[in-house]
Amino acid sequence: MEITNEICDIQKLQTRIEKWCNDSFGQYRISTSIIHNLKPEIDKLNKDLKSLHQGVYSYDNEIALKILREKKDKILNGFAECFMLLFDAAAREQINIQMLYDTIDKKINT
Repeated sequence: MEITNEICDIQKLQTRIEKWCNDSFGQYRISTSIIHNLKPEIDKLNKDLKSLHQGVYSYDNEIALKILREKKDKILNGFAECFMLLFDAAAREQINIQMLYDTIDKKINT
């Protein structure tokens, strides 16, 4: 597939994530330990999603909206953490965004 600006932007993001992880956790991480850390993040995200879908009940609409925003923020952060771990683990295995894009494209079109 052709390299697009969007792929380049996502590749830059993967590179930034890898650098941040190197600076935060050291450059000698291995992908299996990164993926191992993904499981608790997915479990936490699943719990937060269940909480969101159980609803928010309040007689005060402002309080209900505040609680809903807080729940959605937790979910957004959970997705971000999971993606960061996946992007970092892929980078550890020299898998770049173009490779992921091509593989996903192939799976979708098969």
